[in-house]
Amino acid sequence: MQRTRQGRTAETHYADGGAGVSNPRARQRALVVGVTPQSSAADGEPLAELKELLRTAGVATAGELIQRRDAPDPDRYLGRGKLAELKAVIAECDANVVATDDELAPRQERNLESELGVPVGARASPRSRRTAAWRATGSRRCAGASAVWSETAR
Repeated sequence: MQRTRQGRTAETHYADGGAGVSNPRARQRALVVGVTPQSSAADGEPLAELKELLRTAGVATAGELIQRRDAPDPDRYLGRGKLAELKAVIAECDANVVATDDELAPRQERNLESELGVPVGARASPRSRRTAAWRATGSRRCAGASAVWSETAR
């Protein structure tokens, strides 16, 4: 239990594995997806950093999916079998956005969105969208990462 600024008590529920926040009522629920080399099968939790980035952006982590392969598929980021599994996991955990651990090529993002039916955001995209917003406004102030992810979840 924690005390908020207003004096109320609040409890943070962490997702399985400790990274990210599990909140079924959250407006944005991201399914975290990554492709890791087969040689790194002994690594601890490869998506922990991405989950923490999402948490700081105000996005709840609904689940995760890892594919072990040497390189991402150049057309869809994931293989066909893992893509079918991803569709089932999205429906099961009620995710409304998919966050990938790697930066996606435009065709990978487009193909994933058309296959899955939910918006897909790459790890580097919030940073690049914030930079674009700063350049467009001419100001160093920006709404922050939560505004970027809310734009993705539309």
